[in-house]
Amino acid sequence: MFSTINQINQNYFRDKETFNTSKVSFKGSNLQNNPGLALKVLNKDTFQKSNVQAFTGNSDPVAGSDFLAKDDYIYKLFFNTPSKVNIPGVSDKFMVYHNIYTVGDVNLLLVPKDTGCRSLYQTEQKYNEELHKSMNSLITFLKKMYPDRNIYFAEHGSGSVKGNKQDKNGRSVEIAHGHFIIAPEAKEPSLNTFITALNSKLKQCNWQNIDKKSMKYEGLIPDKDVFKAISDKLGIKFKSEPPYLLIGKVDKSSKKQEGFMILKTSESDKTPSQLIRIVMAELFYGSDSPEFWDWKKLMDCHNNGNTSQFTPRLNDIRKANEDFWERYNKTINNL
Repeated sequence: MFSTINQINQNYFRDKETFNTSKVSFKGSNLQNNPGLALKVLNKDTFQKSNVQAFTGNSDPVAGSDFLAKDDYIYKLFFNTPSKVNIPGVSDKFMVYHNIYTVGDVNLLLVPKDTGCRSLYQTEQKYNEELHKSMNSLITFLKKMYPDRNIYFAEHGSGSVKGNKQDKNGRSVEIAHGHFIIAPEAKEPSLNTFITALNSKLKQCNWQNIDKKSMKYEGLIPDKDVFKAISDKLGIKFKSEPPYLLIGKVDKSSKKQEGFMILKTSESDKTPSQLIRIVMAELFYGSDSPEFWDWKKLMDCHNNGNTSQFTPRLNDIRKANEDFWERYNKTINNL
């Protein structure tokens, strides 16, 4: 467990050669008494005092690639293994990490290194070949690891509603990232079931005209034609890319990829934080109780010294994590 700033410096920061401990201030108690405390770094090149603050579960969305360092720190804290995963064939413009708190048996994040990318659709416009190469490599590798399981996909895509400021649309971090999920073996919903559950949750959040705002399509990342088709249904010409929610599935038998996108077109469309994780928890575990999906509450409970509510789920994730690395090593050795 980290007890000093120097240990944080050595074990947590990627750019530790530029880190200056005298320039860092903390909000809250010291690290020894609060080992669940991680850091939010908004400027990893200079580590100016004004750009460093304590990170807890209730913090504002984390900027840029800083959430990857936080993700790695928290994952090691609870599961004693690194969160980063090296997948053969993934472009050097992308990284693959375990999600902080897995929903399902596996939840990998594909993340662009370009911190200016705010959605995978936007990423595709800039890194089309590299994105699709990386996604296909990740999917191919997961299919080798889990040949009899579906792969599910999800993204909270940020964008601009009617040309206003960027809307993170329920996402906890600013940088784009897609979720690649292996559900519990006995709980593999169809994409239509996933869509119905998501739409039902959105209706509870005051979303209107869901049928007009959404579309099912082939593939996981929508192309411009999908945006245009939804625009035509709504009779709206978008001035900029609107926020969206994506879910999808790679079928375990046919290998067919299908996606579903719904656009946020009004400020009245409210998207709670971690919404898709809540929907997945209900589908996979039959419950929306926080221990099945809420990494922020887990961190709050950890900082308060009582994670007993999360113990059964943490143990399940540890078992799934052990199984993941056994499958991973076997797959790598058979390449």
